[in-house]
Amino acid sequence: MFFDNNHIADIYPRIRLAQAASIEGFFQLLGFPEKHLRRSVLSEDKYFEQACGPIKLQLGYKVNTRSMTVGFSHARLSALSDLLFQWGSQRKSYTLKEAAKLAGLLEFIASISTWVRFLSVSLKHAILSALRCNTSFVRQHPNNSTLIADTHLLSTDFNTIRKKDFAISKLMQRIWNTKKRFHITNAALRKELKILYYLFSNPDTFPFTSPIAHIINREPDFEAKGDACLDGAGGYSTDLSFWWFVEWPEYVEQKTVKYFIKYYHGVQSTRLSINLLEYIAIILSFAAAITRVTQGVETSQPHPTVLIYSDNTTALSWTKKAASSTKEGKALAHLLTSLMIHHPSVGLSSKFISGSDNTVADSISRMSTRAHLSTFSSLSQTYPSLRGLHRFHPSPDLLSRIWDALSSKQVHPLVPIPSLGRFSPDTKSG
Repeated sequence: MFFDNNHIADIYPRIRLAQAASIEGFFQLLGFPEKHLRRSVLSEDKYFEQACGPIKLQLGYKVNTRSMTVGFSHARLSALSDLLFQWGSQRKSYTLKEAAKLAGLLEFIASISTWVRFLSVSLKHAILSALRCNTSFVRQHPNNSTLIADTHLLSTDFNTIRKKDFAISKLMQRIWNTKKRFHITNAALRKELKILYYLFSNPDTFPFTSPIAHIINREPDFEAKGDACLDGAGGYSTDLSFWWFVEWPEYVEQKTVKYFIKYYHGVQSTRLSINLLEYIAIILSFAAAITRVTQGVETSQPHPTVLIYSDNTTALSWTKKAASSTKEGKALAHLLTSLMIHHPSVGLSSKFISGSDNTVADSISRMSTRAHLSTFSSLSQTYPSLRGLHRFHPSPDLLSRIWDALSSKQVHPLVPIPSLGRFSPDTKSG
């Protein structure tokens, strides 16, 4: 039976009366008729506020059992948007506690929208810097000398342990509650706050919801494997029937450990690590999977998840938390963020695979035309699992964003890429 809004509005008061009657009935049966003597662990005001329907608000989360998605309450998003507005336009300085409050709210959002962690790297660096400064200040203050001495007590008797724990807790309180202010002079932090405010001030464009299928621990719908070497990168998926290969441009290849000393000896430049190249392999595999799914690959799951295997632990960690050590890694993380934001129907997960079990992807990544190594046709004879796969060709727009991240280290706006790539019409196309 289906009800329209008028029917629901008519029966909702009756439902609340039934709820109240059922609670009162429990108290009568248990022998607590006097209301002034009752001790109820049930928060009745919150209980009666819960409407019967597919959308439930709990602990700041909004769960929709019809669309099978999880989001956040309007009040929580609005409060974070107002806070980001203060940080982005009005605030010139901050205390450690203020920065930690903002970071905590963002981490709460990242529990559902994991890509938010890629956009709060500079804020976390600012917190660490302020924490070091406050710690040094508290240690040097003469009023804290007794507490600091108590933290070095070595006795294991009960009173000494209590005294040591008390001293540590008091010092931590003073470190976090220090009123010392830090000026926002970091351009990267300013830009990061501006991007975050733009995202949270446009909830219709960026709803900050995620399918439940992407959050829970379950078997992936599709699997893919990727690898990278100093000449190129490659990957494949038998589930989605694709393979891909990208050869590094000459100016990228020259910055790898294989050629760096030859081309940049005595020149101020940074070398590209293999971790970045492996990270690109994961991004390209994800882009290929998105393109395959959006083109209508058959799946019974409306919100499929692709599991990408890699033999590089650093690149794998960057898919869960942002790359914080290199500007190139941060730029690539923003590219991955753009893919996740504009293609929310496809979930991403990653897992480690040993190099000995990743020989197929490794062989594809070494198909360098300059090195005149094996071709895909010979690889498909060596590895029968590659037969019948269509080649994925990354679009020029996608590759341009990747090369910009490696060369100019520029972070592009989170705008959608018109086309991620195309597939060869038949399995024999190269």
